[in-house]
Amino acid sequence: MYYRRKILLYLINAFAEQGLSSLKLQKLLFLFCRKQAVPSFDFIPYQYGCYSFQAARDLSVLESHYRLITKEGDRWSCNQMFRDKLEPSDKKSIDSLLKDFKESDETQIVNHIYDHHPYYSINSKWKMTAEQKQKQQWEKEIITAQNNILLFTVGYEGKSIDSYLDRLIENNIALLCDVRRNPLSMKYGFSKNQLRQYCDKLGIIYEHIPQLGIDSQKRKNLNSKQDYQNLFKGYTRELPSKKKELDQILVLLKRHKRIAITCFEKSPQECHRYCISSYLQSENNVECQHL
Repeated sequence: MYYRRKILLYLINAFAEQGLSSLKLQKLLFLFCRKQAVPSFDFIPYQYGCYSFQAARDLSVLESHYRLITKEGDRWSCNQMFRDKLEPSDKKSIDSLLKDFKESDETQIVNHIYDHHPYYSINSKWKMTAEQKQKQQWEKEIITAQNNILLFTVGYEGKSIDSYLDRLIENNIALLCDVRRNPLSMKYGFSKNQLRQYCDKLGIIYEHIPQLGIDSQKRKNLNSKQDYQNLFKGYTRELPSKKKELDQILVLLKRHKRIAITCFEKSPQECHRYCISSYLQSENNVECQHL
């Protein structure tokens, strides 16, 4: 079992004498991850503050597959103790949370996060104080400060679905353009339908342009840096023949102002999205930034 799921199990067990609500669990998990050197979960600003789609997925798996937790109404419960499965530093962090927030209700814990981490309130539907609303507005102004027309590229290699989406939010991306030929992924959240669904939840438009992808046959037997260079040189030579699709990106950019081209590879120089962005820069004077 993934270590991060053991954390969820212990949090539920430790706090849930009468069941732990989904909202409070997400908030406690956020505060716990803030204490970790390498967070087990990443979070986005969502409808009621910090939220992890990955954690929500893990909870579903723990309930339906492992049958280690149950949910009645909106409250999770767990009958097994997993404290001995955690690292000493994580046990200490959860003990600290128990001391500080055992008796806190949802309103108190949400207010605590909004007071100390106002970024996570920017998409919130929660009723906030005047001071919290002011902090929220400041955070929104930071994000929208640069609303110039700009093309971005982003890869999801090495990212969780939440850290990936948070990069889009931080950079005020209005539209995500998927240039994978076959938008399927073994990594949770990054297959076409999942990614489209999450973008919809965040008000980000999702577009798939498969014609700009590289045929999987051409990606076989790539064993050296030279092999990749030859692949991308050939792809760049083909780009003038993809004028319709490239013009589509330009239209989307003009309409939505800040869009991101996405594919898998972490390094843009090792991905065909770099070829696309470089071509648009040279041919159409498009400003580009790689996330």
